[in-house]
Amino acid sequence: MMQGMPNILGKGQDLHQSEASPVSNLLETAGNMLKNGATSDVVEFVNETLHEIISAVIPAIEDAHDQDQALINSMWDQFDVAMAALEQANLQIQHVRDERGEISDRHKHCRVEEDEICQEKRRCDYDLFGLWRDWVEEETEIRSIEGHINGHFCQTDADGHYNANGTLATFRSLSVGWMSSFIDVMHIYRGEVDYDEKRLICEELYLGLDTKTDDCDAQQDNLENSACAHAEAVRTAQAELPCLGMQP
Repeated sequence: MMQGMPNILGKGQDLHQSEASPVSNLLETAGNMLKNGATSDVVEFVNETLHEIISAVIPAIEDAHDQDQALINSMWDQFDVAMAALEQANLQIQHVRDERGEISDRHKHCRVEEDEICQEKRRCDYDLFGLWRDWVEEETEIRSIEGHINGHFCQTDADGHYNANGTLATFRSLSVGWMSSFIDVMHIYRGEVDYDEKRLICEELYLGLDTKTDDCDAQQDNLENSACAHAEAVRTAQAELPCLGMQP
């Protein structure tokens, strides 16, 4: 037993090295004396050594154990603090992430509405272009008839004098034909009216698209700010949590 004690003490408690060293010397001395025979002096020395072990070494070991256990308990408590802080940080990150998700959903919905207005405006622009071409065709036809009528009623000779003879049957017959053509075209003439009506609708869609785009752009800015806040919350948690409760 006495030979085993130095080995136990040799594993050491840094806080009580001063107590362990003298006792180790005593045990070593006692061991040498026992090898040479158990005299009364040896027995007395051994008793004193055992008393020293009981009164000093064992309490020192127990005290070191208590201090180590207290340190472990303290570090364990610090882990609890760190875990509580981590949970709080995760809740904050979750809140920011949920908020970002809601903003993202609103932004996506806004862009869908923007696209619908844009597609409607594009269709309106194509329709407006078609009406413009119809108007051009009608105007071209009317101008052509007007040109014929003007040439018919305002005939001039080589000197530039008007020489149309309205008393001739052929003149009146041609006049009826050209005027009838003009009246027929004017009865169906709606190019300018249809174009102007459609233009107002397209302009309203254009203004609506601008308004919706401004709204979606503002929501996109809000989404970008929310994404930055999310990333910042994660970085803050990563930077702060490893340091929580780690002080000795």
